[in-house]
Amino acid sequence: MTRRQIEQEFAAKATRKYLRDWITSAEDFYRVAHRDLAKTNLYGATCFYARQCADFYLKAFLIQHDVELKITWNLPTLNRLCAKIEPSFKDIAIFAKRLAPFDEKVLYPGFSATQADAKDCVTAMREIRKCVRARLGLK
Repeated sequence: MTRRQIEQEFAAKATRKYLRDWITSAEDFYRVAHRDLAKTNLYGATCFYARQCADFYLKAFLIQHDVELKITWNLPTLNRLCAKIEPSFKDIAIFAKRLAPFDEKVLYPGFSATQADAKDCVTAMREIRKCVRARLGLK
């Protein structure tokens, strides 16, 4: 797939029609992060999936508000976009920043995450999830 095809596919899926799918995927990542935290030495995976959960929830909020998304995995940028709509997102900016470094590189050799990192990432994920779900009217 070319970059252009990937961008077109993303744009097609970043619509209200797929909002429930974004939330379902975010919840899947939430459960995986919790599962991985409970297992020894899966700290990198915990951080990665916690980050993915936050990414999908922030994108779901933006999609709900009809913001046209471009492909980005920059959590602080996504959070700033959310804060333009709902200023209370500024309160969770610290959590978006905390999760930002834990992209796919944590899954490769040479990058390691500690148990403390994993716990911090799960805490950050929970805070972002709680904020977004409340603003989407979800329990």
